[in-house]
Amino acid sequence: MPKEEAHEFFDQRKDSENLDETLEQSMIPDMNVLRMAYLIEEDFREYYKMMAGKVEDSELKEILTNFAAWEDGHAKIFKDEYDKLMDKYMNMSWGGWLKEKSAIVLSGGKSTRMGKDKQMLNYKGIYLIDTLIENLSKNFEEIIIVSNKKDFFKNRYDNYENKILIVSDIIKEMGPCGGLFTGLISSVNEDNFLIACDMPYFNQAYLDFLKSKTYEKALVYKSEKYYQPFFAFYKKDLANNLEKYLQAQKRSLNGFLEEISPTIIKEEEIRIFKNYQNIFRNLNYPEDWQKFLKEKNNGFN
Repeated sequence: MPKEEAHEFFDQRKDSENLDETLEQSMIPDMNVLRMAYLIEEDFREYYKMMAGKVEDSELKEILTNFAAWEDGHAKIFKDEYDKLMDKYMNMSWGGWLKEKSAIVLSGGKSTRMGKDKQMLNYKGIYLIDTLIENLSKNFEEIIIVSNKKDFFKNRYDNYENKILIVSDIIKEMGPCGGLFTGLISSVNEDNFLIACDMPYFNQAYLDFLKSKTYEKALVYKSEKYYQPFFAFYKKDLANNLEKYLQAQKRSLNGFLEEISPTIIKEEEIRIFKNYQNIFRNLNYPEDWQKFLKEKNNGFN
């Protein structure tokens, strides 16, 4: 393999993991270093295996195969240390100086059906994402925005006293599951409220109800057919479960919820809230946005 091609092979991992940015934003840099080391060792193992399959010389092939086995041992060492640190971190006591809950806003989707970036949805200069942050700021000291447009949010909320973090996906191209994982890793609090930037029907009464509930892993509403993973709460220590789920190339939040058996908000509990049908509605298509703008008391008209 040419030198340039070999450099590209390993540079892809560095870029995909976004290590420098993660270290700056995460509260747990040691875990990110160990995780990166583990992934690098895995890449070396795959590289040596690939080269062993390409060379014809039997002696060189044996050397490369032995190197692959050696790197596999290194990868296991780093993975074991990472798992130990993850367990230790998740069992830490945060103390009473922090607010109890954080909000995670997923704002980095591809917006394919909408035809334009949902983060940029605005009417006469009023941005939908700004109205959401305003509502969240009244409920959470820490707000974590997971976005692929960090420049758009730079200094945008400096006038808020809240701690507002702008982070990018740690594990790329894994949809809402990847965004939730990034949010949980970035959060300093045990309880984390999940919402998306295209959910305009903010229901304060229902949020207050959720905040008063106790739960073990996650707190979500479930209809007859499926879970509603947004406008829901997740424990921070689910990051460990979620990472394993993502490593198995699984992407469905509903599938993840099925695996962890969350605490369920039932139909009879949610029906007491005004316009409860709108709580989980999001804006997927241009006609959804236009319909929303025509509604009364939407904050834009």
